[in-house]
Amino acid sequence: MSCGKILEETYRKWVQYKEDCVNMILNEPLPQVGSFCNRTFDIYACWPDSPAGSAVTSPVLTTCPGMTKGAVRRRCGSDGHWERDERGQVWRDKSSVRRRRSRVSGGKLHCFRNYIHANLFLSFILRAVSVIVKDTMIDRHWDEKS
Repeated sequence: MSCGKILEETYRKWVQYKEDCVNMILNEPLPQVGSFCNRTFDIYACWPDSPAGSAVTSPVLTTCPGMTKGAVRRRCGSDGHWERDERGQVWRDKSSVRRRRSRVSGGKLHCFRNYIHANLFLSFILRAVSVIVKDTMIDRHWDEKS
């Protein structure tokens, strides 16, 4: 499958996941008692309403590039707001998420276009090296004759 097709399929699955989450956010009734953190979609995961002081886990969307399986965790503070890290971002524990290993070391992207660009870059480097070697040889030759 080409890179373009993989990207299209990944995007299509993500859009469907987002729509399902938005429908859940709009259609499920709100909790009637107690303090809770609001349901939300943070681009990567769909988070349900969570009681204050609890931790909630959401499975990783399998369409996320580079991710295979695992879950992401958030904590709902005792005040009913999602806990934040030192930078002010909503805290997320991604430690249980496993990354997909590339079949080729170095994490190369498997696109024909990338191979062409890599070869083009290599050819520029080799040409520069050959010019430097040629100039060095010519300089040495003319220095000997002087």
